[in-house]
Amino acid sequence: MSRKFTGTIIGAAAGMFFTGGGIMGGIIGGLLGNMYDKTKGSSVERAGDDYKRYAQNPRVNEFVFISNLTALMTSVAKADREIHSSEINAITDFFAKNLKYTGHDSNVIRNLIREAAGKKLDIRMLCDEVRRTLSYSELLMIMRMLYIVALSDRVFKEAEETRIKQIAEFLQINEVDHQHIKRELSIKDSSDVYSVLDLTPDATDAEVKSAYRELVRKYHPDKVTHLGEEFVEMAHDRFQKIQNAYDKISDERNL
Repeated sequence: MSRKFTGTIIGAAAGMFFTGGGIMGGIIGGLLGNMYDKTKGSSVERAGDDYKRYAQNPRVNEFVFISNLTALMTSVAKADREIHSSEINAITDFFAKNLKYTGHDSNVIRNLIREAAGKKLDIRMLCDEVRRTLSYSELLMIMRMLYIVALSDRVFKEAEETRIKQIAEFLQINEVDHQHIKRELSIKDSSDVYSVLDLTPDATDAEVKSAYRELVRKYHPDKVTHLGEEFVEMAHDRFQKIQNAYDKISDERNL
């Protein structure tokens, strides 16, 4: 049974948020009540007090990231004022399929969703907390994942689109980057290599090279190595599409 997130890790992540107060501390805190870290033989409340000792653990960084991501996914799912079991399943399925969060960890994700769903979320404040803890490359990954889940049922509700746009603004995502992610996930023809680089076939050689360098800077898997191998693998799949598109264009143009 998958068990990446022990009580100590959850307590350490909660400690990070509790020091600044706010929404995420309350959401993560909701998980602490009945959990017990058997590997340390101590309550997770104590782990929360001693979080600095565990802050360098990659799993703590990963849990902070997925807590932020889950809260924002939940806010999108409940954008129409209610969250359905099918939407909860869509989020947990995303984590199981893409990041191999199963068993115990799947239950942690489901509980995070329920904690977030049960609170009246201040989206601006939540996004401010997220920006405080994550890099810009991580914020781009969150945006991409929000679209993946929202589009998973092939029905992109107006309320979901409005909420994702609001989140992008509050996270201070560059509009060019936002539109690139949105277009990328709506591309039906994977052979449309120029669209992958957010270009058209009449782009100059210099524009092709510039676009490629910029996407490498933003989406290289090295940007998320501290989040764990699951996120690196997911980032690598995205990066490979960029690399393949550039290689094909480069071969055609003899760059």
